[in-house]
Amino acid sequence: MNENDSKQLPENAMVEDKALMAKADALFRFVMLYYDFANEKKDYGTGECVSMVEAHTLMEIADHPGITVSFLAERANRTKGAISQTIKKLDHMKYITRQKTDSDQRIVGLYPTERGMRLHQAHREYDYAEMCSTFDELLEYCSQEELDAFFRVVNAYLKIFST
Repeated sequence: MNENDSKQLPENAMVEDKALMAKADALFRFVMLYYDFANEKKDYGTGECVSMVEAHTLMEIADHPGITVSFLAERANRTKGAISQTIKKLDHMKYITRQKTDSDQRIVGLYPTERGMRLHQAHREYDYAEMCSTFDELLEYCSQEELDAFFRVVNAYLKIFST
């Protein structure tokens, strides 16, 4: 569409386009803020700071001992390279160990250490408390039905992005 074409649109179409663009801008700003939030290092109650990405990767390992990088990448919709970078950090911080499987020495399973399990438990407790607090705060601005609709939209986005 060139500049002349946009002038030929009915006036209400331009208003709807502005409204749509405002929604797109709000969504973009939300995604950027959440991206920063997810990568910010924080103390989940153990005295050490890790990012949400690292904590949630550890959660997957703790919940599925022996999981592989390939399976983690598939579950998180990330490349093996991206997951490997996070795994390297978790390994360096002694939150996980890598062990070759008995059935195939080429396959490496990931396991939480005792230290990793302490962080995992602290993170679960932190997440639960934060989610309760966040929902209470959101309910000051939105109804429960609106929050439920938001999560239906989030789940729809997850389906769209996963295909």
